[in-house]
Amino acid sequence: MVTGVVALVDWLELRALQDERRKELYYRDQAWAMLGFHGLLRRSELGGLRMRDVVVDEGGKRVKVFIKKSKTDAGVGQWVWLTWVSASGVEMGKIVGRWIAARRRVGTRDREAFFTAWDKPSNTLTRKPLEVKGKALVQRFKGQLKAMSAAFGMGLRVDEYGSHSLRRWGANALKESGVPAARIQEHGRWTSDCYKRYLERSAAERQA
Repeated sequence: MVTGVVALVDWLELRALQDERRKELYYRDQAWAMLGFHGLLRRSELGGLRMRDVVVDEGGKRVKVFIKKSKTDAGVGQWVWLTWVSASGVEMGKIVGRWIAARRRVGTRDREAFFTAWDKPSNTLTRKPLEVKGKALVQRFKGQLKAMSAAFGMGLRVDEYGSHSLRRWGANALKESGVPAARIQEHGRWTSDCYKRYLERSAAERQA
């Protein structure tokens, strides 16, 4: 799971270097992939983020994401804390900070959407929000996986991935790293043990 996400981040970085006119589009895709995976965010939570909800704290070497509302939230909201650099070496602080800088350059205000649409005819970043339920993020996610698979002959079955793939991958990556189940439940903001449906047995566990 971690290897797959690192590969996706590297692929998006490569695309940004190869396609200067659309580099900010790939910066956006990197940012939501990182927040979705490491923060265990639902697609609706990703789609509902505002600029003020994501704080890049370089001094504290962390990224904080405020989830204002989710299906398990009682209405008070919750902060999700992420480390600056992941255990796999992905620079989350840099990735998220770079996307915030791109948004600020076009005069974005705190109350505006964190993830916005791309205007294909002009190849420019817009201030138009992606729809809140995050369906556009899912299609973009599948599209990037398909492009990466084709470029490197990976043979991924993209149809098997959906809206909760990043959340599922993140939960299983924590499990494989030895994080206790209670911590996974807390980080993913599950109020019941339904999170166990996301957790899969590793190859080593299956063989044992």
